[in-house]
Amino acid sequence: PHYNYKEAAVDLPAGSRLLLYSDGITEALNGDAEEFGDAALQKLLLEHRSLSSQELLEKIVAAVKVHAGATPQSDDMTIVVITRE
Repeated sequence: PHYNYKEAAVDLPAGSRLLLYSDGITEALNGDAEEFGDAALQKLLLEHRSLSSQELLEKIVAAVKVHAGATPQSDDMTIVVITRE
């Protein structure tokens, strides 16, 4: 399929963080077919905003793994965390 993307510039002040992730993160299913969800990701980001990018990434991955348990996933899971110094 062909997608149209828009280009935009955003000012990220010092200390800002940019999180890019695939839908495999928020759509990760547990044994009851419940998604990890946007709300859970937002909660993690707020609770752990003082962590380094690497530590935050590790917290997110761990939380998604706990949520999913042994349930096989059918989508990729990609996350990039960038912090502007």
